[in-house]
Amino acid sequence: MFAATPLFFAGGGNWLEEFALGCLAVAGGYVVGYAGGGVLGWAVDKWVFKKPSPEPARKLLRIVCGIALAVLVFWIVFKDRGTGGGSGDGVGKGSGSPTDSTGKGDPPKADDKRPPVKVDPPKPAEVDASTPQVRVTFLGGDAAQPAGGRFYYVGDEPVLKTFDEVKAAVEAKKRDAAGAQVLLVVVYPADRTRAADERSRTVSQVTEWADRAGVRVVLGTGTR
Repeated sequence: MFAATPLFFAGGGNWLEEFALGCLAVAGGYVVGYAGGGVLGWAVDKWVFKKPSPEPARKLLRIVCGIALAVLVFWIVFKDRGTGGGSGDGVGKGSGSPTDSTGKGDPPKADDKRPPVKVDPPKPAEVDASTPQVRVTFLGGDAAQPAGGRFYYVGDEPVLKTFDEVKAAVEAKKRDAAGAQVLLVVVYPADRTRAADERSRTVSQVTEWADRAGVRVVLGTGTR
């Protein structure tokens, strides 16, 4: 028996990925606009001027159309995104006044002597050791092998694994479980210099994949 608690991760995706996809959308908008400008120039020459326009004029029209569509796509993709790459609804979640745009409430007054409110951490849930599970230790710093993409220990195996090897181990456990719920137990080394950042892509790519695969992700106790 060991203790485990549900693992929650903030955000709805990695902001760097979202930014890259946005840039690709803008580039695609330019290409489509450039091609559309060529079609527009051809139509104007045929039905308006009744003769071919100079090549520099046609090229300028294509460039202008490409830039115009790229700007439009940029505005659509990034208009609601903050500086951190994520999107937000602009609504604070605190109890602040209507003039407090941060949503974190009024700042404490200098003479406020009230003690801070104590919030108890969530109590760990008991998970039966017989439950089908794959323990994955997430490493960072000098303990990992970034050049080979090896950031994980699986179970008690002494060899570092890649993301694909972690997925293969989980899929094998799912086949052995014959339909039973499989757990992905996330473990971090007690030495934080050897542990991966909980907000890093190293962690999120595994946990997000597990969630899509129908595998329950829990935070396990113990060290490696």
